[in-house]
Amino acid sequence: MRRLNAPHRATLAVTLLLLFLSTACSKGSDSGGGGSTTAPAGGSNSAPVSKTQVIGIEGGEIVADDGSWKLTVPAFALRFPQEITITSDATAVGTVGAEYRKVSKAFKFEPHGLFFEQPANFWFKYEQGDMPEGSLQEKLVAMHYVHDDSKLERTRTTVNAALNEATSAMQHFSIANGLTNRIEKVIDGTISNTNPVQNTANDLVLHFAQLADDAARQAEYLAYQTLIDAFVAKTEQILGYNPLFQAFPGIFPTGTTGGYNIIYNANGAESGTAPSDSTIYPTGNNATILGNTGSMTRAYHTFAGWNTAADGSGTLYVAGASLAIASANVVLHAQWVEDAKYTITYHANTSTGGTVPVDVGQYYAGMSVIVSANTGGLHKSGAILLGWNTAADGGGTLYVPGQPLVMPGAHMTLYAHWQSKFTRLEGVAGKTTRGTNSIYDSLGNTYVVGITDGNLHGENLNGTIDTFVSKYSPTRVRQWTRLIGTAGKQVLGAGVAVDTLGNLFVTGRVLAGGSCVLHGESCVGSNDTFLVKYDSAGTRIWTRIVGIVAGSAIAMFVAIDANGHSLISGTTTGSLHGEAMTGAGAAFLIKYDTEGVREWTRLSSVAAASTGAYGVRADSAGNYYVSGGYNRKSRFRGKSWHAGCISDQV
Repeated sequence: MRRLNAPHRATLAVTLLLLFLSTACSKGSDSGGGGSTTAPAGGSNSAPVSKTQVIGIEGGEIVADDGSWKLTVPAFALRFPQEITITSDATAVGTVGAEYRKVSKAFKFEPHGLFFEQPANFWFKYEQGDMPEGSLQEKLVAMHYVHDDSKLERTRTTVNAALNEATSAMQHFSIANGLTNRIEKVIDGTISNTNPVQNTANDLVLHFAQLADDAARQAEYLAYQTLIDAFVAKTEQILGYNPLFQAFPGIFPTGTTGGYNIIYNANGAESGTAPSDSTIYPTGNNATILGNTGSMTRAYHTFAGWNTAADGSGTLYVAGASLAIASANVVLHAQWVEDAKYTITYHANTSTGGTVPVDVGQYYAGMSVIVSANTGGLHKSGAILLGWNTAADGGGTLYVPGQPLVMPGAHMTLYAHWQSKFTRLEGVAGKTTRGTNSIYDSLGNTYVVGITDGNLHGENLNGTIDTFVSKYSPTRVRQWTRLIGTAGKQVLGAGVAVDTLGNLFVTGRVLAGGSCVLHGESCVGSNDTFLVKYDSAGTRIWTRIVGIVAGSAIAMFVAIDANGHSLISGTTTGSLHGEAMTGAGAAFLIKYDTEGVREWTRLSSVAAASTGAYGVRADSAGNYYVSGGYNRKSRFRGKSWHAGCISDQV
């Protein structure tokens, strides 16, 4: 059978001898053989003495205790830390070389198949008295066995006759000269040390690399499949992986592996990506665990590392940890630890009656939560409940009912925020001034909406009846008043709301009678809805009019959601913004963004009935709730009702 050939390199062998060259050198046979790795120099008959030392990849020296010899290994001559044993006064193996006369004792180098990536120098002293009489020292050479009982070859040796010492440059102690021989010795266990096995595997990879193409490599593998498969199995046991597979995976049957992967699983992450590790890890090797390099996130959870089980019941590995690879791929699942949850407790804070709301919810830090209304009728003599404050003395943040708050990373107590009642009489001599609604903000400012038919607080009447809005500070001092009206018409304010920035929203209806203009916006119906936005200083930002020709669209209420968007609810007698209605009237809900751009309109109606919306609220999740009623027994969204209040989520 044809032999696999390794790339050419000077092959040193088992035994190093110092010989006197007495005749011409004759070569031995090229057959393989077994045995020890040996080398000689120094010719006494003393008992063998061994010295063992581990040499790392940084190199090092092994020195005889009596200083008679020294092995110097340069840095990076070894791929792995290697235990090396040198035995002096060893019995030389082999019978070839009878034409040579031994001058020195033999040295044996172990393990079998020892290989240095760079030449190592072996220095030793020899004894002049062992030289044959009349011989020429210049003929002194060092020899080594290529096979235990087959052939001797010279090393690159320098002899210093004046000092009776020699230095040999050594690289490869091979029990077998050819690649096939070394592969066979790995298979039968003669060569089992990591360094020579790695070297043999590298030579096999290089052999395949020198073939013409993949087809030639496939043919070579098939020709030696039994031998190569046995070598691969042995190599994986010793090295933990298959170097030939990593270099040329296509020549192996389907399912063959040269190592194993670590697969990272996001395990419920809502954004980001799990890391990817393309490294093939040999069995027994250690892999370094990656971190959250893809910036994965999961709402209200914290990344805690990687677990061998998706439910967190396996082994947890953190970034930078070491994982020993067994004989299979490893799947690591992101381990998410749920963030802590916190509660809100409402405190009566010197109330004289009623009960506080009870919030049984648990909330994550950063979650938006709607502040509770006064569901238990909490009250205090001589005071009104403005809302709920983070401080008992009112020095914290004040939240009004229905306002969203951002949950902190701690349990929260909200104290009833009381303000002493006050009375203000606002009016104009000989005229009618009537309040229709009021609200207060988180700073304790109070806003009053109503109607008047006269000039008020220095503001001139615009129509026959105007809507007024006045702002009062927490100390009951009026800050400003604004009148909303248009010539010859009645503008009747009904609803008021304030956002977290102090912007004020006023809604109601204009008795337009078919046509009018309010703040540049045109009326079209008999009753049109208006919505006006002011900033905290009372400067009008924009006005919007909603109407239908020869019909009515009357707003009753306005609310603000967590994004500062405004919602108005009311009643219409006709289709609105392309939304069709049935019956005599429909409840409507219209949403505007912060710039006053209408986002959508919704109608709710039933046949043979008149439906109206009176109130609207928004929650932190972006849901809107409308309350209202209709005037006869009917079916509203699949349920039977009599006249009265209804509620529905829009």
